[in-house]
Amino acid sequence: MLNLHKVVLATKNRHKIKEISAILKKLEIKEIQDFNTVSDTPEIEETGKTFYDNALLKAKTVYTYTGLPALADDSGLCVPALNNKPGVNSARYAGAGATSAMLIAKLLENMKKCKGDQRKAFFHTVMLLYLELENRRQVIIKGAGRINGRITTQPAGSRGFGYDPVFIPDGYNQTFAQLTPGAKNRISHRARALSSFYDNFLKCKPDN
Repeated sequence: MLNLHKVVLATKNRHKIKEISAILKKLEIKEIQDFNTVSDTPEIEETGKTFYDNALLKAKTVYTYTGLPALADDSGLCVPALNNKPGVNSARYAGAGATSAMLIAKLLENMKKCKGDQRKAFFHTVMLLYLELENRRQVIIKGAGRINGRITTQPAGSRGFGYDPVFIPDGYNQTFAQLTPGAKNRISHRARALSSFYDNFLKCKPDN
């Protein structure tokens, strides 16, 4: 098993940091802001075509700056009726710097003619840890998670972030933004990806 004492999260998103830290309690979590040498860490342009591509890009960049194993995720909301959009462009669906309200407004506008099963959707997350061994061999450990649900016709709830106010997970009658953080963290795509990642992490050895 890899002997990792510290893992740095490859994100500045406070919501993600809070969620990941709450779920992944078995590792010592560090933040980019903990490193004075990386106070000027550049914003990482997510140019990948897949969630995996973007997660790897973020993890590699932060590993280079900190020298510590870097844990990154890339997540998105996929609506089959919209050809799985917003997908990897979920955070940029309404343009660079768009607020959650702007993202939700565009999504609901594009789905205003969708009825019944056309409102089905799912959140998908890829979680990925990147580091290099002394022989410069790259080690990549990943996990993935998905949760199915549906999109509401109007936002509800004040918790969470992103598209949470319009996503109701299957088996529930409340949006992610209405559920308590604990309830969401037990079932979310990010929780499932972290669980999958941690299982793979425990199985991984440097000489594999």
